[in-house]
Amino acid sequence: MDFISSDEGELFWIHKNELLNLHTSKLITFSIEQYLENPDRDDILVVTVTANHEAEPLIRWTTMKETVTF
Repeated sequence: MDFISSDEGELFWIHKNELLNLHTSKLITFSIEQYLENPDRDDILVVTVTANHEAEPLIRWTTMKETVTF
């Protein structure tokens, strides 16, 4: 497979077992964990991350659903 060079860095593949070893933001890590724990899920999920009073992350996953209100 041929790739076009860019200033963003070198493109490479990583095995999904190694994904959690990458240095990423909390949001990306939570999203990867969700995917790995639910590989057969077909729903589209939206995630929000906030912090509690101890500055620990609070995660809320919501399934996107079609609405008929519009």
